Amino acid sequence: MYKFRLQGLVADIWPLIRIMQMTGFLLLDYHEDMSFGWTSIRAGYAGSVSGLMVIQFMLLFVNLMKQADDVNDLTANTITVLFFLHSLIKFFYFAIRRAKFYRTLATWNNANSHPLFAENQSRHHARAVSSMRRLVLYVGIGTILSGFAWTTITFFGDSVHVTKDPDNANETITEEVPRLMLRSWYPWSALSGGGYVVSFVIQVMMIMIIIIIIIIATTNCNVIQSIVKFELYFPLGHVTVTLCPR
Repeated sequence: MYKFRLQGLVADIWPLIRIMQMTGFLLLDYHEDMSFGWTSIRAGYAGSVSGLMVIQFMLLFVNLMKQADDVNDLTANTITVLFFLHSLIKFFYFAIRRAKFYRTLATWNNANSHPLFAENQSRHHARAVSSMRRLVLYVGIGTILSGFAWTTITFFGDSVHVTKDPDNANETITEEVPRLMLRSWYPWSALSGGGYVVSFVIQVMMIMIIIIIIIIATTNCNVIQSIVKFELYFPLGHVTVTLCPR
């Protein structure tokens, strides 16, 4: 673990670090209070988020297996499962390789420019950080709008599912399904009442977290690589630092 210092590269990407911590990434450093109690609470929060993500992924996979007979359902459910799998890979990749993230921030958390280039470096660095934070703002707005649109579109149209008639193999029937964002199996009835409310809240949380993981995590890695490349360009040359999977 590295000592918290709000300067250098950490200060440059501070909004992204806070977003990652709120999303549940196992990023336990960079807090004023690093006592055992608060660190345990943060670790518990990150573990709870990761546990909910894994459980929701398994429920999606169960639904995929239960509806594997219909080609259209199989295709739609497979795309949803792969979408969640992509996010889980990013999430747990960071948890496993977070020491590399800490090492990169610690290495580039101090000024690294030659005095001869200090003024030029400072001017271009400020411009790069300003552009980065505008990008984060735009990405954040896009993330919120995406989650809102995904949730809103659920309430349009009929909430039914076409399936084979169990009494006649040549006919199809429509059955009511829960009005939820994701096709998922749950061990309780999600059609109405408390079961529906719990399922809806879980899916809203998971969708927002998944979108943030895919977009913000990739943005964070690209921003760090861009800033590090910039720091190395004055005057050491161009170096690529890879932190996250694509």
